[in-house]
Amino acid sequence: MFLGDHGPPFQRGKLSSYDMSLRVPFLIRWPGVGVPGARSTLVSSLDVYPTLVEAAGLDPVDSLHGRSLRPSLENPDATGREHLHAEFHLHSPGSFFPTRTVRNERYQLIHNLAAGSLPFPALTAGGDRGLRAARDPSNADSPAADAWDTFENPPEFELYDLRADPFEWTNLAGDSRYEEVFEELESELVRWRRATEDPLLDPSEVHAMAVRFARQRDRLVAPAVAALVILVVIGSLLGRLRRKGRLSPSDAG
Repeated sequence: MFLGDHGPPFQRGKLSSYDMSLRVPFLIRWPGVGVPGARSTLVSSLDVYPTLVEAAGLDPVDSLHGRSLRPSLENPDATGREHLHAEFHLHSPGSFFPTRTVRNERYQLIHNLAAGSLPFPALTAGGDRGLRAARDPSNADSPAADAWDTFENPPEFELYDLRADPFEWTNLAGDSRYEEVFEELESELVRWRRATEDPLLDPSEVHAMAVRFARQRDRLVAPAVAALVILVVIGSLLGRLRRKGRLSPSDAG
C-alpha cells in the first residue's frame, strides 16, 4: 500500500483544502484480491485501517469512520463513498486559518471558519511563485488572478464544480443556480462536524485557538531571532579578523 500525505507544496496545494491538496496517489496490491486497474470512487485515508484489519483476518470495528476498500478492489463498479470530508488548520503556528471541506463526485464545498474574523496569513511553501505570477499585469484579467483574489481574501464559503472547473477558478457559492447543491453539501458538512465532535463548531473556539497558536509562534520566533543575531555578529567578527589578516579561511572552518 502506498499513499501520499497531501498535494504539492504550493499555496493552493497542501496549504489549503482545494482539490489539489486532497487528491493524492493511492496504490494497493492485495495478492489474490481485486481486479488490476484504476478506480474512480471516492477514497479516504481513513479507509486504510479498516482495509488492513480485513486483510489481517480480524473482526471489523464498527465505530470506525473508514471502511474497507476490498469491495472496490474486487469490483471496479462497486459503490463507494458518497462524500469525502477534510480539514485544514495551519502550516506553522503563525498561519492558523481553519477550513472544513466536503465533496461528492462532482462538487466541493469549503467553509473558511475564520473568514472576516481573522487576518488571512501570508502562506508560502516550497518557493511557490503562483501568487506573484497571478499578479503580473499580463494576467490581470485571467481566471487565475480571480482565484488568487479568492485565496488571499477568502469568503466564508467556496463552492466548485470539479467536473467543469477542475482547477477551482470560479466560486459558485451565492449563485442561485447552485443553491440546492450548496444546501446539500453544507448540511452534510455540519452533520460530519457534529459526528466527529469538531471543537470549532463553537465560533469562540476559533479565536481562542488562534490566540494559542500566536503565543506558540512568539515563543518560537524569539529564540530564532536571537540565534540569527548571534550568527550575524559572529560572521561580522570573523570577517573583520580576516580583513586584518589575523584569521585564515581554514582557521574559520
